[in-house]
Amino acid sequence: MLQIRNCCPTFIFFLLVAMPITFAHNQKTKVLLPEQLKAFVSENMKQKLAAFDEIVDSLSQDKLHHASEIAEHYFGQGIHGNELSQYMPDGMKRFNNELIAASSHFSRIAKTGDTLAAMHSFKAISNTCITCHSTYEFGANP
Repeated sequence: MLQIRNCCPTFIFFLLVAMPITFAHNQKTKVLLPEQLKAFVSENMKQKLAAFDEIVDSLSQDKLHHASEIAEHYFGQGIHGNELSQYMPDGMKRFNNELIAASSHFSRIAKTGDTLAAMHSFKAISNTCITCHSTYEFGANP
């Protein structure tokens, strides 16, 4: 399992400080979940954040096959399982499908060994994550 403590400090700073400031003025749609499922989603998102950072690191070292494997494992199946999908609004489900497609495309490109093309295709994963996280947030049912 990926360790969050190994993530690039600049990237973590961006996600924890800069992104919330950037999106602070946006009105997000709250998706209510049972408390136990919310805890699972939170842990799963932390793992995906670490995976995202590992992909960036792998790209910077021309380890494209490894980046491809990480993308397939952590993003290729979408964000979560069937239990969560019953709570997801249609727009979130569309983002999930876009994430799966972007991950699959990135993986294929990375396996060609073309670093520049892989970096370019990784942007679709990043854009999907940013757009979804700026649109939705998970909350717990009271």
